[in-house]
Amino acid sequence: MKEKIKKAAIKYDLEHPYLFFSASDHFIKGANWALSHQWISVEEQLPPFEQDVIVHYKWRNAEHYRFGHRTENPNVIVDKYGFANCINDEIITHWMSVPIFKEDEDRD
Repeated sequence: MKEKIKKAAIKYDLEHPYLFFSASDHFIKGANWALSHQWISVEEQLPPFEQDVIVHYKWRNAEHYRFGHRTENPNVIVDKYGFANCINDEIITHWMSVPIFKEDEDRD
């Protein structure tokens, strides 16, 4: 991933020759920041009901990831945030939208 970000930064510099400075370092820092801030705390915001998301949860003193969704269906066991709960004592802490991968001619 680091190599792809570096290539994209160089491409950005080449496509913007009118800049009086190299934007590569800023591009790389921004990309790394974006990648590290995709997770949303359940304390800050919750996804809409019935939207599939990726959840981060703690269970038996270990960290795990799975697909999940919140539901208002009264027949489904949910946690305190409304996430359908597969394991009774799992604690969902963060979630993120499922990325959409598009076929792109410029994609490496």
